[in-house]
Amino acid sequence: MSFLFGGKKGSATVHTVIQNTQKKPNKPTQAREDPKVVPARASPHPSKALSVGNKRPTPRSSPKPAAVARERIASSRSRNSSTPTQQFSSDSESSEEDNEIDLAPARKRARVEESDLDRKLCAIDDEVAEAEREISRLVESADVTSKDTTSGLRSAFDSPDEVQTVELQYPSRYPPERFQLVYPRQEKDYRPVVDIIETIEQIALHHFSPSDSKLLLDDSAGYPARLRRALNKQIPADFTAALAAWNSELQSAIHAGTCSTHLSHSHTIPLALADKIYWQTYARTVSPHVDRLRRYNAGTDDVYGELLPRFVHDIIRDTGLRSAHTFVDLGSGVGNAVLQAALEAGCEAWGCELEPTRARLAEEQARDFRARCRMWGLRIGRIGLVEGDFTKHPKVVELIPRADVILVNNEKFQPRLNDALLRMFLDLKDGARIVSLKSFAPEGRKVTERNENSVANMLRSKRKFFGSDSVSWTDSGGEYHVAVKVPYEERVNGKKRKSDD
Repeated sequence: MSFLFGGKKGSATVHTVIQNTQKKPNKPTQAREDPKVVPARASPHPSKALSVGNKRPTPRSSPKPAAVARERIASSRSRNSSTPTQQFSSDSESSEEDNEIDLAPARKRARVEESDLDRKLCAIDDEVAEAEREISRLVESADVTSKDTTSGLRSAFDSPDEVQTVELQYPSRYPPERFQLVYPRQEKDYRPVVDIIETIEQIALHHFSPSDSKLLLDDSAGYPARLRRALNKQIPADFTAALAAWNSELQSAIHAGTCSTHLSHSHTIPLALADKIYWQTYARTVSPHVDRLRRYNAGTDDVYGELLPRFVHDIIRDTGLRSAHTFVDLGSGVGNAVLQAALEAGCEAWGCELEPTRARLAEEQARDFRARCRMWGLRIGRIGLVEGDFTKHPKVVELIPRADVILVNNEKFQPRLNDALLRMFLDLKDGARIVSLKSFAPEGRKVTERNENSVANMLRSKRKFFGSDSVSWTDSGGEYHVAVKVPYEERVNGKKRKSDD
């Protein structure tokens, strides 16, 4: 019974592993894009402008049928307008601070834009057997394109008679990933060549110091610029030479400790980086099976849709999710929200999904995601996925009392299911937060003799808004709600404690 963004993982439990700062990290220099390669409506963000394209499922109730086959490249370009160097912090968001609900009743929550100093981000030097097993589960780009018989793949270069395979080094001590130098016939499909350039840009931006990033991303001599020139001029030898030079440069930086030293001082995953890593996994594990996700029973609780990374990022910010917290997605679909919470917040993240196909795809995503984050040299929170009815599953019953943030996309849920969820929320601890598409406790709700015994009175809710391209079923914006479990004395005495103001 998934609908939107949340956790989507299923029958097996997969393990994969938020933030608290007092100072914002410096923004590394950003490279401009070559207009000959970047699509026409590209954003100023290099990663977004070259974002990998994939089709996304859309509920049949969507007012815009054209959105059914939405591809990742267009949606990513418009939904994430921030630059690749943007961290959680934003001066424009400071005006919302007074309107946010406290996560913990005993203290004012720290703003999520600030780094979580307890978060250990760098995993480059983690040489353990578990990491080796995780890397073996990686789905390589070349494995996907070599099996693709539907999108009409063609060589990225006109001259070679057969498709060329290359390797791309990531900021870790693990072997490089294999890519085929191909383009799909349609831009909306996965484009490995774009993926390569985009990955190099993100590594240069976030795994090196600003001064080093400026050199690596130089408009004329930087690696992305050299790769684009080779593509534009159709010179495959120049492309492979530039890629080999990048691999050598990155391997030297890894062995010299340059990347691990930079990451060891970081406690925050920028949205652009989290977005890139997640879409790599989605393109390799879910996108080839996206048609199966559109099969659901319309008019029931089992309607499917996804929350996109920009929206999930806003939820992480609004709830103050951190590495010490527990996140639970009820109706988690293919697990995108669970994975993003584990990476971006570094928290323990769980999802429960009823529909078997989504649950299996969630497991596949989680396996690749854990391995991919290792390849990127990043440590993430624990990921747990279960399959079944979240109103009855024993693991969910166990998780509810210790959950700090619960996500439930109840946009299309029937009243009886929302009522069942409210009863489940009785077991939440004070200060726990619930994020939903429809409110469980209308904003400004007053307690009267008629409703004083209602379960909804234990929640205090705040309405918020998401922008366009935040969800898979419509390009338009909408509203969502963040509720907090009200402390017992507040419900009894009808007033807040000073620590909650």
